[in-house]
Amino acid sequence: TTLFRSAGYDLGAEVTFEITATNIYNDAKDITLTEIAGVTFAASEGAEVSTTDDGLSTITFSNVEGGSSVTATATYTIQEADVLEGSFTNTVTATLGEIAKSAEATVSTSEEAPQIEVVKTADKETYKLGDTVNYTITVENKGNLTVSGITVTDALAGTVYDGEAAHEAFELAPGAKKILTAVYKVTVDDVVAKTIKNEAVATGTASNEETLTEKGDVTV
Repeated sequence: TTLFRSAGYDLGAEVTFEITATNIYNDAKDITLTEIAGVTFAASEGAEVSTTDDGLSTITFSNVEGGSSVTATATYTIQEADVLEGSFTNTVTATLGEIAKSAEATVSTSEEAPQIEVVKTADKETYKLGDTVNYTITVENKGNLTVSGITVTDALAGTVYDGEAAHEAFELAPGAKKILTAVYKVTVDDVVAKTIKNEAVATGTASNEETLTEKGDVTV
């Protein structure tokens, strides 16, 4: 069985499973529960929690009286692969003597929501001919899927990126961000126009193969 909620679990959310097993024999027997990879048993009074050579979490209840039941709790953290699948299925195996039985429970995950955000700022609010304007461009993954192949381009001719060029692609996991810097030298046309609008465009592909394009601009 599982302690679940009606809404889907978000990326990184913890799911709690409650597992009950019964000794069907008349005599006292040991009951061992084994989880699948990624699911971990919590400590339980009178039981021993261990890990197999394969890295699977187990819990053993010793000398369980015939007809009696034991209950264990296990937890799992929702991964990106689960979000892409739309659900996570946990399978636990109970071993009692020569008998091994498995049971499973499935929980739904939140919908795929790839999103990147681009924020561009400048170190000046006013300028004069020949000034250098320093820009900071922050690209952040605000969604629940990894975005790869991200490139940043700039609409304002003459903008020079520092360090790595704008065309060098990068990847952002959910919650991660990357900060780029760029410089621009004020021209006569900018002085005549009285404003400089600079826009950065980030494009990338989410792990569900959706293409994302977001813009961030600043005016001085």
